[in-house]
Amino acid sequence: MQPGRKKKPIKLALLQGNPGHRPIANDTPDPPAKIPSIPKHLDKIARKEWKNITQELDASGLLSNIDKAVLAEYCVAWSRWVQAEEQIKKTGYLMKTTNGNIITNPILWVANKAMEQVYKYATEFGMSPSARSRIHLEPKDSKDEFEDFLNKKKIVGKP
Repeated sequence: MQPGRKKKPIKLALLQGNPGHRPIANDTPDPPAKIPSIPKHLDKIARKEWKNITQELDASGLLSNIDKAVLAEYCVAWSRWVQAEEQIKKTGYLMKTTNGNIITNPILWVANKAMEQVYKYATEFGMSPSARSRIHLEPKDSKDEFEDFLNKKKIVGKP
């Protein structure tokens, strides 16, 4: 594994355009787009997020069946974050120990960690605002064969 910036999935790189005009290597697996089945272990909150986000990701062509585990991790982190935030609303940011000392509510650590994980997994699927601002989708019905021909010349690797 090489150090440095993590590579983007080819579909995401193509959707975001190529401002540097460097050839995009097309030598990575390209599984067919498909919404994976919902894992049975997800709780109600995670299942609801799964249903919401899979529709959006599928519409962009950024989801396949092999993404099931990573997407489940995102949904579990989402659920933990939501539940931790609800708990913080009830108990507050600070707590009093049995000795009478004021401490930060330990659930705040859970909420912050889950929030970090949500962001991490969201960026894997291009779901952060900055990633979304770089995605330029073309209308599906306005296919230009000449443009496709030119784009194929810019991609190295598979024909």
